[in-house]
Order: sequence, then C-alpha cells, then structure tokens
Amino acid sequence: MVFFRSLVYVLILAFSARISFNIPYSQINITAQTLAVVSLPFLFSSKVSILSILAYLLLGILGLPVFSEGNAGWQYFLGPSLGYFVGFVLATILIVQKPFESWRNASGSILVLQSAATIVILACGTFFLMRDLSPQQAFYAGFTPFLLGGAIKVFLGTSIVCLILKKYQTNKGY
Repeated sequence: MVFFRSLVYVLILAFSARISFNIPYSQINITAQTLAVVSLPFLFSSKVSILSILAYLLLGILGLPVFSEGNAGWQYFLGPSLGYFVGFVLATILIVQKPFESWRNASGSILVLQSAATIVILACGTFFLMRDLSPQQAFYAGFTPFLLGGAIKVFLGTSIVCLILKKYQTNKGY
C-alpha cells in the first residue's frame, strides 16, 4: 500500500510541476509544484510523504522529466533550483513532525504550517543562490519575487486540504 500511495504522491508532484502561470506585470513564472509540496503531507502519512519527496527528486535526477517545465537530470538538479529542492525535503519534514500531528486537521494550523513550509523552501532556494550571487541579489532574485505566488498557493493549498479532510472525515466508516 505504501508503494501505491507513494506512486500517487509522486505523480501528483510531477503533474503539478507542469502547471504554471505568469504573475501579471512581472517575468515570474509560478508552478503548482510548491502547492503540492506543502499540501500533500497533510493528506498522506509521514512515511509516504518523506519517501515520496525523495523518490520524486531521485526520478528527476535519473532523467525522468518530473521537474518544472519537464526538466530533469543531474545538471538541472544542481543548478539554481537545488536550494528549492532541498527546501522541498525540509518543508515536508517540517509538516510531518510529531509535535505538529495534532495541528494537521485544523484550518488555522494548516495555514501556519503551509506558510512556514513555503518560507523554508524560499529561504533554502535563496541560500543556495548565494553560491553565485551576493546575499542581496539572491534575496531579490530567489525570495521576494515568489512571495505573492507563495501566499496565493498557501491560501489555495489550505482550502484544498481542508476540503479534502472535511470530506474524508464526513465519509469515515463508509
């Protein structure tokens, strides 16, 4: 059952990486990838969540076109997106931590955890961009442009997770 759930998780991540839109009046392209990264851990077990995010990254490294815009491979993984990939893992670990288990069903708590996870992803991405940029340049290139999209995805993700959890709790026992 873990394999099947992990497969579903990875397929959702891969599909979400292909969904993108541009923020009006900017050159920023936002994908649904981080929406999935910060939402799925609320819907799957800790074990499935961590195994799946690692499997997703491994598949991308091995050449399957699962990253945004169908990118893949070791070279792409080590590029400017590396910090964000590290952030995906850390954000998943943050959400599935035992102390937060009781939080995972309350909408306010889901909003807080998704916000924190999004900040972790952006901070990791920004930190790794400092390999090639000054801290200020990295912050303006890797953090601030994604705040609006991140906020939209957090509110959308919280809504989706709450609807799914409500539906699941309503249909328990059927």
